[in-house]
Amino acid sequence: MAESSRLKFEQIALRELEKSWHFWAKSFGWKGRLSPPAFKLHDGREQLGRWRVATRELSLSRHLVFERAWNETLEVLKHEMAHQFCDEILHHDDEPHGKTFQAVCHQHQIDAAPRGIPGATQIDAPNHIVEKIRRLLDLASGGANVFECERAAAVAHQLMTKYNIELREKNAKQNYVVRYLGRPVGRIQDYLGEIAHLLQKHYFVEIIWMPAFNPNSGRQGLELEISGTPANVDVAEYVHDFLTREALAAWERARANKNFDNIREDQLDAADCDTTSKRGYTLSARANFLRGFIAGFRSTLQQARVEEEKAGLVLVRDAALEDFYKKRHPKVVMMGGSGGSRNSLWSTQGFAQGKTLNVPPAASAAKTTPLLGK
Repeated sequence: MAESSRLKFEQIALRELEKSWHFWAKSFGWKGRLSPPAFKLHDGREQLGRWRVATRELSLSRHLVFERAWNETLEVLKHEMAHQFCDEILHHDDEPHGKTFQAVCHQHQIDAAPRGIPGATQIDAPNHIVEKIRRLLDLASGGANVFECERAAAVAHQLMTKYNIELREKNAKQNYVVRYLGRPVGRIQDYLGEIAHLLQKHYFVEIIWMPAFNPNSGRQGLELEISGTPANVDVAEYVHDFLTREALAAWERARANKNFDNIREDQLDAADCDTTSKRGYTLSARANFLRGFIAGFRSTLQQARVEEEKAGLVLVRDAALEDFYKKRHPKVVMMGGSGGSRNSLWSTQGFAQGKTLNVPPAASAAKTTPLLGK
């Protein structure tokens, strides 16, 4: 990126951070009591954010702002705002992350961990269940036949179900973490919404689409947040990335097939298809194919779930996770899908390919960071 462009986007990012500061100051009831600081960006990845009372500077890492999820940046911003409030309003004299700071963070649902990211200091080494699932994944993705792949998928899902049942039976307090998946999107395409819903229904996480600013483009968008235990979040992230990649790859393969590609929009039922698109049939066909692809994969998971329930593997809801989610998002607004035309021909093509997806979803045991790991 040219120096002039870099500086331009840094200035845009700093303006967005200042706007976010004012938003959270008002939300926390600090408006009029706390004065805006000087906003800066600094190099380095170790210290994501810092507040300097002497110079009244609130600084965030360039790596955090431009390479991590925007909502991670906002979490660190709120953490540093809590430091500012303690210094300038409460005039506390204990440790930087002492009792006063902890109390302020608890009151306003700010993560008090030194990194300023929810659950960042609560990650344990990968447990044996995640490691076993990783081995199943390696087996299934190493050229095994269809039966072996399907068997690996069923066993992997069953292991995660058993693992979560054991956690509930122990009734031990769980640590929950937050992670943001993918990049900010301008709108939630149907297949992305279907993947998010699939994660919530089958992979023991809570989901929400959060407003997000993309500092690399200067545009507003939405970002998918998931929350759950570290192991469940690892699994859900893998499934999200895997399904997104495989769905798009399947669509490109379908387009390369001349017989498949020759089906034109004007051959489809006009009442069932968007004929106003300037891009011809492709927009509607792609949306319907991708939606069908995810539906095909979902049908396989639903069948596995039925078999698990027959075997007595019934998982009750995680009330503690729901409470964690509600505290983070006390005012949730439900959003509908992206709408658009639906065409059974394209959906059926995608469904057939999604149902035969061979590589089973599972977690990578190589994760060492709680958020993104990118």
